[in-house]
Amino acid sequence: MTIGPPSLFIVFIDSFDLAETWYRQAPGLIAPARQAQLQRLSRAEDRARGLFAEWLCRASLASWSGRRYADITITKDALGKPLLAAAGWPGPKLSFNLSHSHRAVAVLIDSQPVGVDIEFIEPITEAALDGHRLFMNDAEAAVFEGLSAPAERQAYYYGRWTVKESRLKQAGRGLSGDPRALNCGAWHPAGSAGAAGAAGSSAADLVWLGRYAAPQVPAWTDVYRYRDHYLLAASLRRNLPIRIHHLDCAALKAGLPEPLGGQA
Repeated sequence: MTIGPPSLFIVFIDSFDLAETWYRQAPGLIAPARQAQLQRLSRAEDRARGLFAEWLCRASLASWSGRRYADITITKDALGKPLLAAAGWPGPKLSFNLSHSHRAVAVLIDSQPVGVDIEFIEPITEAALDGHRLFMNDAEAAVFEGLSAPAERQAYYYGRWTVKESRLKQAGRGLSGDPRALNCGAWHPAGSAGAAGAAGSSAADLVWLGRYAAPQVPAWTDVYRYRDHYLLAASLRRNLPIRIHHLDCAALKAGLPEPLGGQA
């Protein structure tokens, strides 16, 4: 079976109320163990994000691998990283990671380890910004501390955080790893000579900003701006462009099995 290219699937949640409506119509599309986890969440918005993450993750894995939605069973390792259950899996070797923030859910898939982080950009208090040394190394902290404009400080803060979290997730360590030890690599902004080989792609509402290259790791991290209010970092082990699949709720629903969608 042919292994697909690195692929990023992202959906914008038009309405949190859709989650409960879809769930009542087709509860069988959510694994029982996952249902139990989501029901323990007290906030309706958190449950909605969890439901959309499950639907998008299983639907995108099925699409990428050429398998059925019913073939996809997701579990977690000891550190909480989502994994595809191996028992009886007939598809190609793959790795995936997911992230959600506010109304956006993203899933990154490839045949090698991947990590993705998406963050809703909102003002950060100066007290929170002062905690930058918890994840920035000395060189990064020096750059950050040299910035005076609030917008520049916030942009640098979010930029370093998303890239490092995606890299830690790619390494399988999550936030248990030390982000200060990570070297993000050389930055090649979109349009620069160094970014030409990355061939980053954009889609509606998702704009490729550039790529961090750390071939000695190996790791390559693409950075995107999404709908002007989100920052997304997608980390790969392969130096390849990422194929973008940008969905709205209607498109996601159409890709789900009956009785919600029309897929097998």
